Amino acid sequence: SALQYLAANQLPDGSLDMTSAGGFGNPTATEDFAIGAAAQGVDPNTLRKDGKSVYDYFAANGTAETVNVGRAAKLVLALVAGNTTPGRYSYDNFGGVHPLAVINAAYHSSGPTAGAFGDGSAFGQSLALLALKAAGVPVPQASVTWLKSIRNTGNPPVPGGYPGELSTDTGWSYGNAADQYQ
Repeated sequence: SALQYLAANQLPDGSLDMTSAGGFGNPTATEDFAIGAAAQGVDPNTLRKDGKSVYDYFAANGTAETVNVGRAAKLVLALVAGNTTPGRYSYDNFGGVHPLAVINAAYHSSGPTAGAFGDGSAFGQSLALLALKAAGVPVPQASVTWLKSIRNTGNPPVPGGYPGELSTDTGWSYGNAADQYQ
């Protein structure tokens, strides 16, 4: 019934905008919609409003879909979800944008942030790793090492840390590496 609710809120351009329900707006909600549908065994290509699917929306709004590593990675994951016919969508060139190239261009191969994608945030880094793996692209070992390195240590949070984080938390913070525990 959740998928039916979301499908009922699909817009005529194929997108999903849940900002009025306290959720995320386009394009994030639309990517989640496609990924969630596939996880439920529903081909996201079949979710249409006025003949437009989420992939029509993605193709028409590719630039907004690839403004950073996290968005590019979620687009790749949504494309993987829609590849119910293998090869239907290219992860290298979709709607004139190149989501895998955005991810790869943001990779730091050397220096103090070696292994990070983009700002090195735990969330963006995780999405990049998932997208590369889902697309069948080798994941650099240094990127896994980076993600492990920004795990919270359980020490008290740095000033300006996230409210509600416990001093014993040994998970990952949402923020970028500069916001992690020291």
